[in-house]
Amino acid sequence: FSRVILATHYLGEQFQSFVSLHQGLLPSLELVREPHPLGTGGALRHAISVVRTNSFVALNGDSWFEQPLAPVISHHRERKAALTMVVVRADGVEGGARQKGVVSMGREGEIARFATQEMTSGGWINAGCYVIEKILTQGWPTGRYDLEHEFMSLVPHGTGMAFQSTFPLLDIGTPEMYRRAEEQFAAAAVSQEGRG
Repeated sequence: FSRVILATHYLGEQFQSFVSLHQGLLPSLELVREPHPLGTGGALRHAISVVRTNSFVALNGDSWFEQPLAPVISHHRERKAALTMVVVRADGVEGGARQKGVVSMGREGEIARFATQEMTSGGWINAGCYVIEKILTQGWPTGRYDLEHEFMSLVPHGTGMAFQSTFPLLDIGTPEMYRRAEEQFAAAAVSQEGRG
């Protein structure tokens, strides 16, 4: 990856301060601030104006998992998908699979159904990691909407594929799980220093 685009709204000025302070370390980071909250779908549509490639990877900012991206991108290309969503088993979500999109797949791995549920204990759920063809999002409406709720109308039938990941997912959406994420990141940093 040669560029990173960070879409923000809430506390956007803090992101801007961080990027300005660390600009030497983050020369390829571009900040795109929403004029008002646009939801996950609207935010992607808003940020597309600065995407320079035919396809791109989109990641939710409130989850973490160690799935390597190269196999996901290869799967996306092999299947000639318009959008590939990484999915994980619900029982592999640390922090609980609350308010996650539950995915049903067809025989070829195409996304046949995608619905957000309050809680689920089984099946495959959205990991918040996508490979997307830019041309797909150019047809999306502007304004506020959530990708999760509008998915089936935004992605033509048969063009959305699922990539089944075996890696656990850490949902950072609560203060408790945010602390857990900080512990994991600190442990990973210590591990990296030990290798250097």
